[in-house]
Amino acid sequence: MADSDNSIYLINNNGKTKVDNVEGFNIKFSGVHNVVEIYCSDEELRKFQNCNIRFRDNGLTVIKPTCYSVSNMDIDIESDSKFILGKNTFSYGFTVACKRNTSCIIGDGSFIGTASKFRTSDAHKLYDKNGVWLNPPADIVIGNHVWIGQECLILKKTVVPDNCVIGARSLLNKEYKTKNALLVGSPAVIKKRNISWEP
Repeated sequence: MADSDNSIYLINNNGKTKVDNVEGFNIKFSGVHNVVEIYCSDEELRKFQNCNIRFRDNGLTVIKPTCYSVSNMDIDIESDSKFILGKNTFSYGFTVACKRNTSCIIGDGSFIGTASKFRTSDAHKLYDKNGVWLNPPADIVIGNHVWIGQECLILKKTVVPDNCVIGARSLLNKEYKTKNALLVGSPAVIKKRNISWEP
């Protein structure tokens, strides 16, 4: 629920309205200076069910409208982090963990398989013998019209271009530069090029 230190905005043809809560979303703040922006009409809001968002400090979450269904989405935003969900996303459940000072951006028209996970950090720090931090958190960027199969693990540094398909239970942890590619495996590699897919 919004309070004096945190804001939830519902944005549609009626303008930008600050609200205390939004149907279909369970939003919890444990810090200050957090913002949620949900770009949906009343009809579009009904597409979202059982979506959970948790904040620390200075977080931002942006939710775009969908013509499909999004349910059981679980988002954890640590301090100074950002999550953006593009328009016309479809999913029956996925999780996002954004560590401090990172972002997870999912483009428009993406389908996300059940139980897929997005993690911008390894949760624990790893150092070499000289004390150099080897595994700092990093952003995740998913392009437009990307189909992510069930139970995929999308890790920090992952960049997926537009129009790609990711096979079920694949693991991604780097930047991929080829559009219209089928990515499969752990870690995922390009199995086919010049593909297309339809919802």
